[in-house]
Amino acid sequence: MREIVIPDDNLSDEQALAKALQKLSLHIQKSPLAVIDWDNNFCVVAWNPAAEKIFGYSTEQAIGQHASFIIPGELHAQVDGVWKELLSNHGGTRSTNKNVTKEGVVISCEWYNTPITDQSGRVVSVSSLVQDITEQVNYVNALEFQAHHDSLTKLYNRDWLIQFVNDSIINRPDQNFCLFFVDLDRFKEINDSLGHNIGDAMLVILSQRLASAFHYEEYKVVRLGGDEFALLTADCNINSISHQLISALKEPVELAGIKLIVGAGIGIARYPLHGCDAVSLMRCADIAVYSAKENNSEYVEYSKSIDNSSPARLMLMNDLRTAIDTDQLVLYFQPKIDVKNRHCSGYEVLLRWQHPVYGLVLPDNFIPFAEITDLIHPLTMWVIENTLLQCELWAKQGLNYNVSINLSPCNLLDDLLPEKLAVLLDSYDVEASSIELEITENALMKDPQTALTNLNRLNDLGVLISIDDFGTGYSSLSYLRKMPLHKLKIDRTFVFEMDSNDEDKIIVESTINLAHNLGLKVVAEGVESLSVLTLLEEAGCDEAQGFYISRPLPVDSLAGSHLMSRVDICNS
Repeated sequence: MREIVIPDDNLSDEQALAKALQKLSLHIQKSPLAVIDWDNNFCVVAWNPAAEKIFGYSTEQAIGQHASFIIPGELHAQVDGVWKELLSNHGGTRSTNKNVTKEGVVISCEWYNTPITDQSGRVVSVSSLVQDITEQVNYVNALEFQAHHDSLTKLYNRDWLIQFVNDSIINRPDQNFCLFFVDLDRFKEINDSLGHNIGDAMLVILSQRLASAFHYEEYKVVRLGGDEFALLTADCNINSISHQLISALKEPVELAGIKLIVGAGIGIARYPLHGCDAVSLMRCADIAVYSAKENNSEYVEYSKSIDNSSPARLMLMNDLRTAIDTDQLVLYFQPKIDVKNRHCSGYEVLLRWQHPVYGLVLPDNFIPFAEITDLIHPLTMWVIENTLLQCELWAKQGLNYNVSINLSPCNLLDDLLPEKLAVLLDSYDVEASSIELEITENALMKDPQTALTNLNRLNDLGVLISIDDFGTGYSSLSYLRKMPLHKLKIDRTFVFEMDSNDEDKIIVESTINLAHNLGLKVVAEGVESLSVLTLLEEAGCDEAQGFYISRPLPVDSLAGSHLMSRVDICNS
């Protein structure tokens, strides 16, 4: 449009007013903002080109229309209230509103409304400036969505949960609600074996199931990260909710032609019983879910009896990395004897932590927490390497002992363990067959296929493999036959009272016969009396260990005649 130029001559008042109105009209026509004038019935009396562009109606179509024609239907009931506010607010208003275009598209607009008054001060009309801010609003909404939602599953995320719980407690401190933590089983193995794309697809399907099962307003489904989900609800029927969660997850997930069955452990915390803020409640739910997984329970409610996270223990966890790096760890050795000739046949390696403040710390106080962090892997490699170093020192003295090392279930499922062990065996002058790796039944059953693969790779290195705590797990005997096993270790719960409990005696004798039939040697642990040792000899047990034979000792206490005197006491 060509700009209109008005000559700047001496003008009469009437001409000056006309010129000013002409300039104003020109600005209105060129304005990027919609300019809309309304009469006192809230109908359009002026509609500029920018309004045509924003709302899609021509001036002819808009003039005379009531304001509701650009307002979404669900907001029509509010129109009268908005108009009354505009008429009564002589200072004008500013607001961001939802509007609708001629094509039915809902947009976001920022409105600046100015009342027009007559000489008596009565508002006779309203003039509005309108800007389409849909892109800005969508951008802000997208940022807010990203901040409060998980990018993969679109569920609420951990940050949202913390903020929502804390806000809820502030607004309604007298309410009750429950927080359920859900930790999937075997997700890491699925990710590692089938790929992250399959793992991600499985998480999406499971999140959709949870969202569908708990779609009512009183339920909030959250993805905490990784394979962890949460459910926040005012419904504190723990049994019912837990079974609904289990039901939503138990159906197989079919991906890439494979049916994947995923279980889960569930931990529950209640407000206000277990905590008065989001962080404390989440901590309690986390402890409960760990207890559920550790004890093979479907769900566990938090209680102080399962909470081992005292401040002192948490401080220990912070110090553990330093302990590994600065050799604060110490190996103890518990002798094993040949039951028939009562001579020392080897040792079981047990870990201790010589803490600079707390003194000697037993493994029960730090191994379980190391197992739920990546520290279990460097911790295990420290034990293996220092055991090999000690075996090499013994070999130079002409002493060749069989030494057994306990592996965590996390170690057994670590595909890098065989490779790392091979490197260490090459670094020390130690026969691989002098090293025995002890694994538990439950470790085998957690992921049998991965366990079998890694056990075969370890066996190929020449090390021995033994089953620890036999009788306390859930292993299948037919599956055990497939494992490259050399020894079976009977759990102490069946051994230490077998001289006074006929059922325990029968179990031990049957286990020894079973193991021998499978070509395995048998070690009995928990021997605390000569009578038990005698019964084991009569039953044909190969090796034994326990406090009657010797407590775990530091290596200096094993040297020379002291060691022999400890073991030879069994001959008395």
